[in-house]
Amino acid sequence: MAAQETFTIAVCLCKGGTWSDFVQPIEIIGNLNYPILGSRTQVKIEYLAPSMEPVVGMLRENSPAIMPTTTYAAAMEAGTHYHVLWVPAGPNPQGVDEPENDIFCAPPALLEFLKASAPRARYIMSVCAGSYILAHAGLLNGKQATTNKFMFKDVVAKTPNTITWVKKARWVVDGKTWTSSGVAAGSDMALAWVAHITDDRTADFICGLMEIDRVKLPTDDPFAKVHGLV
Repeated sequence: MAAQETFTIAVCLCKGGTWSDFVQPIEIIGNLNYPILGSRTQVKIEYLAPSMEPVVGMLRENSPAIMPTTTYAAAMEAGTHYHVLWVPAGPNPQGVDEPENDIFCAPPALLEFLKASAPRARYIMSVCAGSYILAHAGLLNGKQATTNKFMFKDVVAKTPNTITWVKKARWVVDGKTWTSSGVAAGSDMALAWVAHITDDRTADFICGLMEIDRVKLPTDDPFAKVHGLV
């Protein structure tokens, strides 16, 4: 029997993030610990933020506040090694909230943590405009990636031209870097990753448990057409 393997996952939070980019995907992944599965693959999930203060998402007063389990600085000081870095969307790259402030405004602590942690991580994963954060951390240079199709053109315009942005993709895998399209696509990517580290049977069981209609093809992306990209 294969030895049990535990993946440590860092969910990277910041103010103004999109909580749907990680809530369901992380629940999908967290179900690997469900005893009925009998999976030899387990996960340990931590929620990181710039401080230990509750983190409020893009809906502000209508957003649930997330309590971090540790800070980026504390994790780096402790030398904590995460197998997986999960990066949801952060501040809106279109500048919708602050049109007069058209600069990248993810917390420096988040970018520093990603740069420090990426070399040892086995997987670097983003959902929606989380790829915009990865791009500004320098982690997508020379890679293929995708992002939210509604803001696709804006993300491409504000990131280095060393990145090959894929217009029609539910998710993209380039080595250890996985990037998904907008919001709900993160769940499809999470299921694909579960199948990757375990098997399709496990991913399908979780789909049945959570009543998810699984998208299995990374090119199955109707929203590229909806937003005039193809």
